[in-house]
Amino acid sequence: MEDTYVVTHLNKPVRSKSSLLAVFDGHGGDAVSIFCRENFAQLLQKHISSYPDMGIALRKTFEELDQSVKGIGQRCGSTAAVLVRVLDTLWSANCGDSETMVSYKNGHFAMLTQSHKVEDEVTRLKGLGATITYDDGCARLSRMLNLARSIGDYHLKKYVISIPYVKSIKLDHNVEYVMIGSDGLWDVWDAKSLHDEIKMLKKQMLASGMNYTQMTDALNMEIVKKSLLRGSGDNITVVICFF
Repeated sequence: MEDTYVVTHLNKPVRSKSSLLAVFDGHGGDAVSIFCRENFAQLLQKHISSYPDMGIALRKTFEELDQSVKGIGQRCGSTAAVLVRVLDTLWSANCGDSETMVSYKNGHFAMLTQSHKVEDEVTRLKGLGATITYDDGCARLSRMLNLARSIGDYHLKKYVISIPYVKSIKLDHNVEYVMIGSDGLWDVWDAKSLHDEIKMLKKQMLASGMNYTQMTDALNMEIVKKSLLRGSGDNITVVICFF
C-alpha cells in the first residue's frame, strides 16, 4: 500500500476556519507519499504566511515539496490531490492522476482537478524530447512512468513536473460533498457513474438510521469495495467530506 492521506485543521490563516484534505498516491515505493503526508500541512502553512493568495501558496508548497524529496525520490514519486477550505472558499490542487469531484445538492457534479497522465500531455512531453512508449497499451515515458506530473521521480525530472492544476469554488449552500480519490478509484469509475452510486448509497444508509458520520464512513468503505469488484487492481484511497 503506497497511498497516504491527510485530514486535518490548519492553524493559519489564524482568523479563518480552515482545513486540509489530501490524498497522495506513491509509486516505486512509499517514501515520497509518506514524506508528503508528514510535511504537506506544515509547508502549506509556511507559504500561507508569505503569500496571501492561496493559489500561489499551494503552488509554492508543491514546488518546495518536490525539491525536498530529491534525496529520496530519485526512482520513486507520488501524485497529490489536495483540498483546502478557508471560510466560504474551497481550493483544489493536484498533480498526477489522483483527482477530486464536487457534488451539488441540485444534482450537478464536476471535477475540480485535471488528469496528468502521459497521454494528457503528449505535446509538452514530445516538445521536450521525451520518448513515449505503448508496449503494454499504456502511454509511458521510456517504458517506465505513466504520469506527466508528480512529486519526485527525479530520474525523469526533465519531463515530469510538479506544477499543480489549481481551482477554487465558492462553498455555498448548494455544495453537498467533495470526494478525493487515488487512481485506483478513477480507473474503474467515470464521474457520473460514481456520483449516481454515491447518491443511491447515501439515500439507503440515511434511511437505515445512520447519522452523517456513520454514513460517510460506510460510504468510503462501500466505494472501495465496489471499486475492487469493478476490477481495480491498484491501491484505492477515498476521502469524502459532506457539508
